[in-house]
This record gives sequence, structure tokens and C-alpha cells, in this order.
Amino acid sequence: MVIFFARRRSVAYVGFLLSSLTAVVLWLSIRQHDSVFLIIKFCIQGAVVGVVLRMLLGAVVGRTLLATSVDTQKLLLLLAVAVFLWLFPFARDYRGYASCYVFGIGLGLMLHFAVRSEQHSRARLYRRAKTIIRMTEEGSGKYAPIELAAIRLFAKQDWKELENLLRRHEPNLSTTMLIVKASMLRVQGKYPDILLFIDDELKKREETGDHNPHLFLHKAFAHGEIGRLEDEEEMFKALEQALNTEPECLLARATLGLRLAERLPFRGANDAEERQSILLPISA
Repeated sequence: MVIFFARRRSVAYVGFLLSSLTAVVLWLSIRQHDSVFLIIKFCIQGAVVGVVLRMLLGAVVGRTLLATSVDTQKLLLLLAVAVFLWLFPFARDYRGYASCYVFGIGLGLMLHFAVRSEQHSRARLYRRAKTIIRMTEEGSGKYAPIELAAIRLFAKQDWKELENLLRRHEPNLSTTMLIVKASMLRVQGKYPDILLFIDDELKKREETGDHNPHLFLHKAFAHGEIGRLEDEEEMFKALEQALNTEPECLLARATLGLRLAERLPFRGANDAEERQSILLPISA
């Protein structure tokens, strides 16, 4: 079931291929399909069954991942089999249209997969855009058109167009554009580039006194994702600077808490000295 969930694209393609091959075999072996109306009818009927089957299988996988009752999963599977058998053309007069029914099932599986994929794609775009919006202190109605364009390109992960957009406005990037660029470099795994970019930007802001906690956060994220010991120390320093800049920054507090939790041993600290060593990054 987990494989079905993790590789649903491959499962949909394989299901469509198998149903198409089966339909061809049935079409050639049973030559009793001379009504165009019945061909279309059983194709549509099979497509509806295919959509229902995939919805039921998705419900089974979801309940499996949530570790709910096994009896419910069995009931859903039996319901899927019942729907398939109930609408299958077993009658002698309609037996020749079984190929249309089977092909329609594969078509329904692919149709439901395409619709759900589009929904998931839109949801991912929304989450990515929302992440950038949350990392800025401006309201969603205060963004300049160029900033909204950068957010959309980041959400679509269209790196080439986004890099061109940032390059055209490089000398005068707003805070939102800076965060978009830092996020892009992190997603691309260009950690030396992002650290150099943020350090340069922080030096510029040091002169004006205009600090932004999210620049320190991106610096902390980059050091944390590199994972070396010296980078871990720099990560805690950057998190402390983010909190000094904005003590109420929830993202900085949550990140610091999670990173400190990673340092805890499985059985807990044995003595006060060991506990102090774990909390050292925030007490230094």
C-alpha cells in the first residue's frame, strides 16, 4: 500500500497500460461490438468505475498510513470489487463490449490521477508562495508587482526566469526579493553562494541599521543543512542573531527548539553538566 501511495504515477501508467492491452485482447477475441452507442456507453461506464476504484484505493491507502481499523480497509476493498463486478458486462448480448469496459477503467484511472495531480500541483504552488509571504513582514496586499512575479516564479520553481528577474533588479532588491533569492539558492543547494550573498547583504544593512531576522534565519538554515560541526556552531549564532533582531520571531524560536531537541540523547541528560552542554548554544 505504501508503494501504491509513493509511486502513484507509475501505478496509474501501469494500470492504464494493462487495461489497454487487456481491452485489445478482448476486442480481437470477442467480435460482438457493432453498436457505436454501446461502445461509448461501456467506455463511459468503465471510466466511472475506474475513478471510483482509484478513490476507494486512495481511501484504503490513507487509512493504512493512519493505522486505522483493518476491517474498514477490507470493507473498502470489497466495495471496490463489488462495483467492478456489478457493472461488468457479463450478459451474452453485451459480452463483446467487455473490452470497452476494461479500457474505460484504465481511462478513468488516468483521468482521476491527472485531476488529483493538478490539485496537488496547485497546492504545492500555494504552499511555496505562502512560505515566502510568511517570511516577510509585509501584508499580502502591499507587494509590488515585481515582488509578486518573483513569488510566483519561486512557487513554480522556474529558476531560469527567476534568476533573470533578480539579475535585472539586482542593485535595488527589496527585502521580499532578497528572501526569494535566498530561498531559491537554498532549494538549489548552493550553500556557499547563499552564505556569501547573505553576508554581503548583512554588511550593507549593518551600515543602515536595517536588520531582518529572516536573513539570519536563511543563514542558519544553510549552515544547518550543510551539517558540519563548525556549521552547527554558526547555525546557533545565526539563530541567536535572528532572535536578537526580532525576539518574537516564531520561526526562529521553533527552529532553535527543534535543533536543540536534536542534540538531546535518547535517554535524556544524566547530570547537570551534560544538560548545560546541550543548552550551551543559547547560553553562550
